[in-house]
Amino acid sequence: MLEHYAKRLSIYANSQKIYICSNQIFKKNYASIQKGPVTELSSSVTEEELQAAIFESLKNCNLELLEEMPELSSLEEHLGVKGYDKAILHFKSEPLKEP
Repeated sequence: MLEHYAKRLSIYANSQKIYICSNQIFKKNYASIQKGPVTELSSSVTEEELQAAIFESLKNCNLELLEEMPELSSLEEHLGVKGYDKAILHFKSEPLKEP
């Protein structure tokens, strides 16, 4: 289906945890939507463990073609909160840079 189409992860981190959220495709406009498995890691994870978690999360992207926009993102569901702003309140956002 769309298993190789524009895979996208959402990664959130704070001093204690790292959350990696796999995204799925919304059928109406083919947007990448944060709905899928969430991998939770300790912030003290090794580079190898983080790399393995990222590759595994990429495998979980685009497994579904969503018919409807979900009410909650996968991060909201995982954390048990309602509202994206509440879910990301304690996370740092940094753009990825090449070394």
